[in-house]
Amino acid sequence: LRITQIFLAYLFMFNLRVHTLATLMLAAVFSACLTLLSGCSDKKKLTLTSPDGTLQVQLNLDAKGRAFYTVLKNGQTLLNPSQLGLKLNTGEFVEQLTLTDVQANTVKDNYRLVAGKRRDNTYLANEKIISLKNAQGKKLAFALRVSIDAVAFHYRIFADSHQEQSLQTELTQFALPA
Repeated sequence: LRITQIFLAYLFMFNLRVHTLATLMLAAVFSACLTLLSGCSDKKKLTLTSPDGTLQVQLNLDAKGRAFYTVLKNGQTLLNPSQLGLKLNTGEFVEQLTLTDVQANTVKDNYRLVAGKRRDNTYLANEKIISLKNAQGKKLAFALRVSIDAVAFHYRIFADSHQEQSLQTELTQFALPA
């Protein structure tokens, strides 16, 4: 797998009317802008909230520098703390990660459906690109988006010039409550 930038996207949607995890989809690519994330004073913990304030994602770095995310709906846990991480042939993004930058944005998109209950629709979400680096100084960006009824994220790995990279192991977890 020859890449200079790798995009791994996870999109999972919640059927909020019955408060169950309705769909888990692996999606391809997002745009490069990302989101309105309210940060905590602790640089190892970030919180991103949906535009209506009901859906929340918390991103934490533990004492070992491992990244975890948690998803809550109205304060109730939908996904328990779940680890994030990748191992590449050129380095690992599992432990000893440090936060280097956070960029926030609000996303608004109007679109029209050919069929459905509502023809004209508006998509509104808060997004954030969270930049991390590993112990060797290699960079990883974690792009996170939260809309009124969905959470999505993907990884961005940046290569040194024309260096070949291959994904060895992906450690992304989805820890559902019992």
